[in-house]
Amino acid sequence: MKSLKYLAWTATGLVGLGLGANSVADDKDEEAAWSGTLDTIVVTAERREQRLQDVPLAVTALTDSTLADRQIVDPQGLERAVPGMILIENVSAPTNFSVALRGSVQQDAALVVAESPVGFYLDDVYLARLTGLNTQFLDIERVEVLRGPQGTLYGRNTLAGAVKFISRQPGFEPEFRGEAGYGSFGSYRLGASVSGPLGQSDTRGSLALMANGTDGFIFNQAIDQDVRSQRNWGMRGRLLFEPTAALSVTTTVSYTDSRNDGWSAIPAMITTDNPRFSSGDLQPVFGVYDTAIPRNPDLPPPLSPLPTGDTHQWIASLALDYQLDGSTLRSITAHVSTDDYFANEFTGLGFFPGANGSETRQWSQEFQWLGAAGAWNWIAGLYGFRETADQFIALVTDDVISVATNSFAIYGQVDYAMSERWSVTAGLRLGRDEKDFDGQIRVLGTQEPLSPVYRLSENDTSLTPRLGLEWRPMVDNGPGTDLMIYLSAARGYKAGGFNGIAFGNPDVLQTSYGPETNWTYELGLKAEFLDRRLRTNLVAYYNDISDLALGAQTEGPGGVSFPVQNAGDARIRGLEAEITVAPTRDFQLFTNLTVQRGRYTSLNPASEAAISEALFGSIDIPQLPDYALSAGFTWGFDLPTLGDWARLTLGADAYVTDDFFVAVSNEFRIEGYSRYNAFASLDLPQGLQLRLAGTNLGNSKDFISGIAAFGGYVPLPPREWMLSLSWQHR
Repeated sequence: MKSLKYLAWTATGLVGLGLGANSVADDKDEEAAWSGTLDTIVVTAERREQRLQDVPLAVTALTDSTLADRQIVDPQGLERAVPGMILIENVSAPTNFSVALRGSVQQDAALVVAESPVGFYLDDVYLARLTGLNTQFLDIERVEVLRGPQGTLYGRNTLAGAVKFISRQPGFEPEFRGEAGYGSFGSYRLGASVSGPLGQSDTRGSLALMANGTDGFIFNQAIDQDVRSQRNWGMRGRLLFEPTAALSVTTTVSYTDSRNDGWSAIPAMITTDNPRFSSGDLQPVFGVYDTAIPRNPDLPPPLSPLPTGDTHQWIASLALDYQLDGSTLRSITAHVSTDDYFANEFTGLGFFPGANGSETRQWSQEFQWLGAAGAWNWIAGLYGFRETADQFIALVTDDVISVATNSFAIYGQVDYAMSERWSVTAGLRLGRDEKDFDGQIRVLGTQEPLSPVYRLSENDTSLTPRLGLEWRPMVDNGPGTDLMIYLSAARGYKAGGFNGIAFGNPDVLQTSYGPETNWTYELGLKAEFLDRRLRTNLVAYYNDISDLALGAQTEGPGGVSFPVQNAGDARIRGLEAEITVAPTRDFQLFTNLTVQRGRYTSLNPASEAAISEALFGSIDIPQLPDYALSAGFTWGFDLPTLGDWARLTLGADAYVTDDFFVAVSNEFRIEGYSRYNAFASLDLPQGLQLRLAGTNLGNSKDFISGIAAFGGYVPLPPREWMLSLSWQHR
């Protein structure tokens, strides 16, 4: 492993050269406040519109053009663009993933009892389940990733951060967008959207449709065909009604349908006797992308003859904004409905089939009062949330669980500008979680009980304050120069929960885990120099975590079980950097960097973490690499042979990460790996664009997760390419 000291020195050198950030927009902001190269990016990280450089938070902002240039087509791709974030495909279905950020981890995303340390939002609607979330983006205008506790304004389950997907609003002028693409492994992508006024001038609407799929990059030798196929489609409709200058009503409905071959385990042998092994110690039985799962029609329901997956999700919301004199009243009402089924085989050889099915229904209501008066800015709100969910997990046994969650909160935050240079922020949220759980173990494929119905309840109250101080050392700084230094302290809260993967161990269903909390202290710098040709956003943080909740692996009467435990307390220190340099309007370099170190300060003696420490002598916090770096460029120029009617843009990026342990046991370590991507696009008249893009150009073969107890592992995709044609007309 490279030394952390050497990496920090190298990164400092890169920063000094100005190899910059991932929040570069599409170079079309012709009405910028001053002339320069980098665009002004407007975000809603604090629930109101602000320039990215004015937000005293660690925020990564990615416009739609940046997402395209970085080849980020789904949420999992954000890992390459957000400092410190890890998004690993779950051992469940391609539409799920595990998320980790700044030491907090979720590893049971497929369960309806799971609680994520990072909140995910679509147009300010909280998505409690990560199930079905990892599908390709549909009509997205930008993505904002807030790092660090966001409990004051966003609530429970944002102790590590929040991810906001903001979809495109219908405009005043008619607009049409279309895209068609085809690539390796039979992959395809189709999309179309239309928006504009509807009859009366007070009504606008939009409709977006997408379909994508692939034949898969895994070959199943037992049935002699490619697997890991996906067939997805989705739609989003939006109606914006503004009957008066003061009132705005927005109705949005989204639907996604995802069908796939489930999770394809790659069978591999461990080539070392060391109880700790790495991804480099794995020897695939057939090949990195080969499995051998036979069709088994004799499996009892709910198991499936072959791995498969099917997810359906509806999201409906109603947002009302009413403008008062100097303030706004806002209401956000939402419903989310998700039905999910997947069947897998966990060894890659047909020895260990399993299945999962869930139904979740979520309702939420939020009221906000936002305003500004003189030196004051404020937001106050009320929030209510209810979720009901039922699920079965069929493997050794059939574990049947249900959970009902009611959550309520009241919150407020005030910003006060004491002078041109100094301002302060203070906020507080009071929340209450009430959760009820039923769980039973049954004989696989029957309704015959193996245990009584266990009923548990958990009620928790949380306080999540935020304090901040901002300083602008240069007020009359001239055009193209901006500098802000901020200091903040914030508390985060992730709800406690219950366990569902018992597999014949009744103790697991009778055990709950408590909330995870943290205090995070940040010192940040946001700066633009050289007539807005250099943007430097840096943050140093200290994260003090209590009752870190981690997935564990334990032995019980029925074999291996996977409960979540409060492993103990931990501290993480880190430095995150996002920097952009644009020597010319046509050429931009970007990078983001994370350097971090974490350690447990105390361990729960009964936890798997304590058992592993006794076995190995020392252990690391899972999914916390010492460093990760992403860097690249975009370069556009007019083709001299074709005049000014065609423009060629070239771009490339690289992602490099240090090694890290997958789970709390520290049994399986992922060796550091790198990925290289590139694209070339040709802009033609009439809004046409032709693009050729490739990922993993080095065709690196890397395992990213798996379960040693089953012998099945997950590889990252091989080299892939796609050729696409898009059209935009206004």
